[in-house]
Amino acid sequence: MSKILVKTGFGYIKDASDNIVAKAELPPGEHSFRDGYIYVEVTSRAELDQVQVFIDPAQLQAAKNEQLIQQKLRELAIIELTKEGKWPG
Repeated sequence: MSKILVKTGFGYIKDASDNIVAKAELPPGEHSFRDGYIYVEVTSRAELDQVQVFIDPAQLQAAKNEQLIQQKLRELAIIELTKEGKWPG
């Protein structure tokens, strides 16, 4: 673990691939920081609000796929429950 010195309280965290993985609001002072990550401090909340956190395209696609599956399961469940008379018309 390493130490970082936070001055403004606003910053973001980058991984070894230079992707922004999180925004951070920390009280000013010294903080322990996990090795392999880089803390980049910004001057204000407005500047931090402009930062875009990286979203892995594979994770985004997996979430979309899961949403499609859940929608289809709901549709099929309603059809089957209606056939069995267990779903209000």
